[in-house]
Formats: sequence, structure tokens, C-alpha cells
Amino acid sequence: MYNVMYVMMKDNSAKDKIKEAAAALFAIKGFKETSVQEITSQAGVNKALLFYYFHTKDNLYYEIVKEKLKTDFDVLSGLLASYADPVDKLKVLIDLLTETYTSEQKMVFFMPFHESLAQYKELRDSLKKEIDLFLNLIADVFTEGIEKKAFRTIDPILTAKSLMGLLIGFYKAKILFDETIDQRRLKSFLYILFVEGLLL
Repeated sequence: MYNVMYVMMKDNSAKDKIKEAAAALFAIKGFKETSVQEITSQAGVNKALLFYYFHTKDNLYYEIVKEKLKTDFDVLSGLLASYADPVDKLKVLIDLLTETYTSEQKMVFFMPFHESLAQYKELRDSLKKEIDLFLNLIADVFTEGIEKKAFRTIDPILTAKSLMGLLIGFYKAKILFDETIDQRRLKSFLYILFVEGLLL
């Protein structure tokens, strides 16, 4: 019994090490530029363990993305719950999303995920629950503002998609035009568009 538990604990530790090493490398180098050999070397395990737990590098990446989406959801959910005014919630939401999704490491990590979603229906389906939870959390801020007569009547889901789409688009434009993203300027623009533009 003791030996079995020891092996299970050891295996779980190896699995966690693989995920931690992969997440760090994906954030620095991106998905395509990170090799299985680099991941296993960083984790201090052999390749067989990676393939045993995750079967492919793609599966490893998507499992990490799933966990990161849940973590982001929990952080955002907790933060929004501490504000009563929907206008304050929207400002905090814009601040956090801008800081999170225009950071170099975050977008280097997530860009292959966004690109894969456009191509693979099975990936969209497998992560639909996490994506919908995240999107609905953002949409709930707009819904609350409408119900409390703070915001004009708009489609909350479409507005949430527009906000996320703009942030992803700004990062892609950064690459295309070889520019840095001025977060203060971007926040100001999003305040005008989404806060002032929705106020009654």
C-alpha cells in the first residue's frame, strides 16, 4: 500500500513538473518554438512520461490553457464580486483584461490557442465550457449595468465578445506594425468606447 501511494505521488509530481516546465517555456518561446525535448529537460523527466500523461504536445498545451482559463476566471470573478457599482466593475474589468491580455508573455502563450480555436472544431467544443464561463462573466457586468439603469440597452454577449476581440486584435496589430502597446492609452480608448459609450 505504501509503495503504491509513493509511486502515485511521484507520478503526480512528475506530471506537475511537466506542466510547469511547459507553461514557462510556452510563455517565453511560444508553442511552435518549444520542443518536447526542451520541456522534458526543463522538467527533469524523460519523454516517455510526457507522452504517457498527455499523449501529444498539443494535448499538454490545451490542458495548461484550460487550467489558465479557469485561474483567470476565478481571479476576475473574485475581483468583480468586491465591487457593487457596475461602472466600477467595468473599469476594473477593462484594467485587468488590458493588463493581462496585452502582456507579451500572456499573448505569446495564448496566441496559438486563439489560432487553433479558429481551425479546430473539436478544440472549441472541448473548451466550450471554460470559454463560455469566461465570456458570460464579462457579459454579466454589462447585464447588471443595464438592469441597474447605468448602461444603455445593448447585447451583453456581443459587447463582451467585442471587448475581447479588440484586445486580441490590438496584440496582433502590435506584431503587424511592430509597435509597443501603450496600456494607458489603450485603457483610455476602451473607457471611452465601453464605459462612456454605454452610460445613460
